[in-house]
Amino acid sequence: MSGGPRETARQLHPDVDGSHTYGTFSANGNTAFVLGAPGAVEPAVYNLQALTLNGAAILRVVGPVIVNVKGGVVFDSAAGAPGHASWLRLNISSAGLIVNGGSVLDGYVVAPTSNVVIRGAITGGVVADRIIITGAGVLNAGGS
Repeated sequence: MSGGPRETARQLHPDVDGSHTYGTFSANGNTAFVLGAPGAVEPAVYNLQALTLNGAAILRVVGPVIVNVKGGVVFDSAAGAPGHASWLRLNISSAGLIVNGGSVLDGYVVAPTSNVVIRGAITGGVVADRIIITGAGVLNAGGS
């Protein structure tokens, strides 16, 4: 599913087990993916092939979520919920994560066999095969 005008957005329905399974998510420009449910206690689970946010596109988290991604993740903008890093757990199987300059990720990343490249900022935590912080990159461990 690609981000775009509301007329082209598809309704996201959970699988029988309550999880959500999709292909590649890619958003561009002033678009957003909104995940989670306000007030939820248990996390919503999303299974993706890959995830890319370009330009001003954002991943807005409004309640606890677990996002499992088989392939790579690239953020050129904001992802998560500021002040609520614990609401987003991003599990990456392969191809790693790139948080580009000017981007902010509020959440916890688990990528045990991949690289995590931080050129922007992550508030939360990272478990990875290799963490690479370059330029003005920042890892604020802990978060909320």
